[in-house]
Amino acid sequence: MDIQEYINRLQAELKGLPTEKRDLIIEEISTHLDEGQADKTLGQDQNRQIDHLIKDMGNPQELGRRLKEIHYPKRWLEYLLIVIPAGLFFPFLILIPGILFNILGIEPEYHYSIFYWANRLDILPYIAFVLIALSVSKQQGRETSLIFWLTTLWLYIFNLCADGSRWNEASRNNQYLFWAIETIFWSLILFGLLFWLSKILMRKRDPQYFSLVSILFVMSLGNLITNYMTLSGADIGNYAPSNMGFIHGFYLPYLLAKWIWPAVFLFPKQRIFRWFALLIYAVPVVIVNLSIIPSQYPFLILLSVTPILLIAFYWMADVVDSRQKSRIIHSG
Repeated sequence: MDIQEYINRLQAELKGLPTEKRDLIIEEISTHLDEGQADKTLGQDQNRQIDHLIKDMGNPQELGRRLKEIHYPKRWLEYLLIVIPAGLFFPFLILIPGILFNILGIEPEYHYSIFYWANRLDILPYIAFVLIALSVSKQQGRETSLIFWLTTLWLYIFNLCADGSRWNEASRNNQYLFWAIETIFWSLILFGLLFWLSKILMRKRDPQYFSLVSILFVMSLGNLITNYMTLSGADIGNYAPSNMGFIHGFYLPYLLAKWIWPAVFLFPKQRIFRWFALLIYAVPVVIVNLSIIPSQYPFLILLSVTPILLIAFYWMADVVDSRQKSRIIHSG
């Protein structure tokens, strides 16, 4: 990697900072590298000089992330964007239909159809939070809330498409054509969201974000599988998804976890705290699932502890990667 390529990568990583501030940082880094090339103590070989300077500066992606954290320390904005919707808005949203049914005096036989269409309207708040998180990402270069809400939106739409009630509704009202068109539409949306999410994750290449997305997927998958098994006659308690609400009296621990884990993930600078934050997020779900899943379903028991296993796997991958980078720097 030559100096110009290093500067280009750093500039790409600093995307989201104000132009004036980004240009000033790039100018300072470029000046430092130019002065380093003129330093005769680094030897006469220009290529070795450049390699030495770049190693001292560090990986351009990591340097860019550190610089953005310095210039944009307002992590509280991302914190609020995660905890207010997940900890307050959506639990309250669950209660709204029942309250409206009682106020308006809607007969029980109409509840199902109303819920059927209300589930589609519930997508709108998810989309709104994705757009707000995207704005925060562009302004501040911080993408935790964007990754969280992109994943949550994808899983909500996927679960909506996989819901067996759509088949029942189509069969009851002879709406197979509408069902097919809707399925194609949501499939295209899912493909686009997954491509967007994958692009962000591959650019960051951070095991902690891979871990966050993975445990969200596993929790949602567990909820989907147990719902189908329950409909098939299996005697299973309600599997606790990542956005679990009022179930078995465990709402308070879930609410506390939803408020605590983003703070531990976002505010401390040490990476070890982020791994601890992921455990705070996943452990309550695991404990509840282990307490309600009958022992005759070992597959579901394994699935319930998978989030912890994923965190351990990605943590070990992160440790190995850090040690390899450290060896390369010291050997250079």
